[in-house]
Amino acid sequence: QTGVDVSKPESVVNLTGNQPLVLGLSIVFLLAGGGLLLHLLSTASDWRPVAMLAFSLACGYVYQGPPFRLSYKGLGEPLCFMAFGPSAT
Repeated sequence: QTGVDVSKPESVVNLTGNQPLVLGLSIVFLLAGGGLLLHLLSTASDWRPVAMLAFSLACGYVYQGPPFRLSYKGLGEPLCFMAFGPSAT
């Protein structure tokens, strides 16, 4: 618990008032997306899209995930540029 959503009325947890439900649904969607991603990657014939996807996922994690959270340190813009710019095209 980071408490980051306490003062955000638009937070899904605050809107529903049910943190276990939001967590459970998040895990279900994460697993479903991960399974679909693994299926698509297993059928890929070229390794470059897989490498670009891994790079974009890493950018997304260091943007918001601990211990990096570069979005709070003013370094989120270069990461967004790399993930949604050259890597996505």
